[in-house]
Parts: sequence; C-alpha cells; structure tokens
Amino acid sequence: MYETPDPATIFYRGTGPGAKWDEILSGHGAYYSLGGRFNRPRLLAVYASPDPLVAISETAFYRARAWQEAIGMGLPPSREGEPPFVSEHLLWSFTLDSPRVVDVRDPVAVSVFGHRPVSLSNPGRDYRTTQDLADKIVTHPKPGPHSCGLKAPSVRSRGGPGYQPHQYVFFPGLSGLPGRLVKCWRLTLDFLDHLERPVQRDTREVSWERPQFRLSGSRSALPACADRPGDFDRKPGVWHRIDIRFA
Repeated sequence: MYETPDPATIFYRGTGPGAKWDEILSGHGAYYSLGGRFNRPRLLAVYASPDPLVAISETAFYRARAWQEAIGMGLPPSREGEPPFVSEHLLWSFTLDSPRVVDVRDPVAVSVFGHRPVSLSNPGRDYRTTQDLADKIVTHPKPGPHSCGLKAPSVRSRGGPGYQPHQYVFFPGLSGLPGRLVKCWRLTLDFLDHLERPVQRDTREVSWERPQFRLSGSRSALPACADRPGDFDRKPGVWHRIDIRFA
C-alpha cells in the first residue's frame, strides 16, 4: 500500500508565469483554490509527476477549461474568452526528500480506505469521492514521519500500451515539502483549430484535445519519460503536440 519514490526521481509541475521557486513546494496553490481532485479548499497540496507530459497535460486541461468557461459566459472581446488561445506558464523540475505515499490503486489501499477503483479515473470534475479519499489518507495513522501523500492514475494524460500515467499528490506541513530545484522552463500553450491553424474570431471549432506546447528559457531539452512507450526528448524552441483527455 505504501511506496517511497527513489530520491533521485525528478518530478514535474506546471504553474502560472509568475510563480517563484520558494512557492512551488509550499502547497499554497491548492490551499487557496476552489479545490482539486484530491484536495478540498484550505488543504495544502502539491501535485507533481515523474512524467513531464502529465504535468503539461494537467496545466493545459485547466487552461482550456478556463477558456471554455469564459466563452460560455460570453465575456466581451477584451476579456478572457478572445482568441488566439495562447498562454504562458512555467514548468518546474525538482527532486524530493523521499516522501512515503499511499498508492491508492493497490488492493490493500482499496480495502483499507474503501474507495471504488473507478473513481480514480473518473474524467468528470465532481471530485467529492476523491477528496473524501484524500481526507482519509491525511488522517490515517502514519507509519513514519515522511508519510505525506498519495499516488494515483493521471486522468488527463493519455498513456499507451502497458503504460498508465500517474501523478503524486503530496500534503506538506506548514514548512513546505523539502526538495531541490533541478530546472525551470517557460511553457507556452497554444490551442489550434481542427486544421491545426491558430484560432481566430471566426473559428467554429477548437481542437481542445490536441494543443501544442513550446519550451524556452533553458537550452536543455525536456527529458523523455523512461516508462512512457516511444517517448523522446523535446528540444526547446520547437512546437510539440500533446493529447489531453477531457472525457
């Protein structure tokens, strides 16, 4: 049921363009939010993954949802819902000091916490059952001082044959999650139409599931995820496509 990631594991997390390193492992981004898949408002939580495409997919999904909601609300042209749908973010990589987590897919964890496995991959945005699960994990007796999170399937990132992307959710204390910065890239997201053209005011349909992204701010390529079949290093300054699960 419990797992301790290798201390050499490099994790990735996407944030807004103004984030600072001393904020990345604090959990405050989730604390002041309306709640996420595994956290209620006012719960310190850090979402991260050893697969960089998971971090980028999560960032792109919530950016797309913000634009979709703005379009649905009919905001005026000078506001959020106006194309082109290009946004700027940061992609962070870092190591952590061996936090022990609960693998919520493990049969023992399913027995102990009583959750339905299907709830872990539910693509909807009603997060009550997974938030309830996180509450149980947070209050469950810990086997050690570094037990502070969970490992769960990634819902927004598509996998491949024999590969299920996953993410970690860490619940740091008030002092934050101990870790070390490895690298930070500027991340540009661009949502196109179905003919792979920039979205214009007269665009009728947006290809929300297949945006493109570009890295900058560092000469280093984004390393491939060793577990993802066919993955490859992604050079900065080049547009790359990504597939996101909405349903």
